[in-house]
Amino acid sequence: MDSYRLSREGRETAKPFVVEEVSGLDGLRRLAPDWNRLAEEASLRDFFQTWEWVESWLEAFCEPERVIALLVRDGSRLVAALPILGLLSRQWWSGNRFFATVNKQTPQSGLLHTGPAGEAVRAVLGHLRSTRRRVSFTFPSCPAGSPVFEGLIETAAELEWGVTTRQMRNSPRLRITTDWASYLATRPKHVRKEWERKRRRLEEAGQVEFDVVTGGEVARAMDQVLEIERHSWKEDRGTSFTAAAGLERFYGTLARRCAERGWLRLHLLRIDGRPAAFTFAIAYAGELLALKTSYDSRLRGASPGIVLMLRAVEHAFSEGMTAVNLLGDASRWKSEITDEYVEIDDVCLFTRGIPETELQLFMRSHARPLVRRYLPAVTAMSRSLATKGEGR
Repeated sequence: MDSYRLSREGRETAKPFVVEEVSGLDGLRRLAPDWNRLAEEASLRDFFQTWEWVESWLEAFCEPERVIALLVRDGSRLVAALPILGLLSRQWWSGNRFFATVNKQTPQSGLLHTGPAGEAVRAVLGHLRSTRRRVSFTFPSCPAGSPVFEGLIETAAELEWGVTTRQMRNSPRLRITTDWASYLATRPKHVRKEWERKRRRLEEAGQVEFDVVTGGEVARAMDQVLEIERHSWKEDRGTSFTAAAGLERFYGTLARRCAERGWLRLHLLRIDGRPAAFTFAIAYAGELLALKTSYDSRLRGASPGIVLMLRAVEHAFSEGMTAVNLLGDASRWKSEITDEYVEIDDVCLFTRGIPETELQLFMRSHARPLVRRYLPAVTAMSRSLATKGEGR
């Protein structure tokens, strides 16, 4: 354990935070009760920091021996927790690399904490620097402007760490402030007409049945999800639950655990009794998180995916949700539902003097802007010279 005294300004305080490391997935499982209490008390309740998400993710996607949990305690009270993956290196140019537990299945990352996020971030980074010295820490998919994002940037400056950021996407989000009918009135007229046309076309395809699974027969519902995935456009791309390693296990486990907590909202659409589309969503802290959606590509012309998503959004209104987070990348159909976006960035922090990360910083801060500035002129000059050469 590492103990140090830091205030928000970096000065000594009378009450130190203690940072404890717990290694391995088995070690983390013993912390589940404390983790759940912290999740309930967190300054910003975040589903992707709950034990249900963390344990399911680690079981499906990582090597157990690489897992490290950094626990920040104020006395005996747990005030922050962060699972990370370590990649220790003996190469002088790369340092010791650590990563937040994020992959393509993680729409956004954060830090489970109570109190100011900057305090928890400072504790984590201070611990890594004091115990590993040469460190780079990558924090992908962090909402820009969030308390954790600001804490990372501010703490990097205070500790004189290098930092690079890269915008990854704008994630669509619908804030719910009215009833469903009033919301529909805010949508452009041509959008509402298109939605109605798609609904009628779907009804022409056969008998339409909607279902929302929150518990009970989760395994049977997931079998229908897998059947849809096998016939989806994602299967050919290798991104469906059934085509990519670990995904079937991950979402099956996550569905079961979230159902036990009353968080699961698995929306299913069937046509003539045949599974046609699904939306795998989670209701947490008053917000509906649309994690995954897909449809049987053989029914593409009937637009089952859009119709079902609208049904899921309407259901969120009826449940009194405060927001629907569509997650992922922006798209035309998502922009028809909402006009609000959350910028998601990758953040990399590192102690100065690591050649590999210093080179990355130089490329992003100096070389890349120069290329963007002068490349069009160089390209135009090359084309002009080529044209002149052809005319000779």
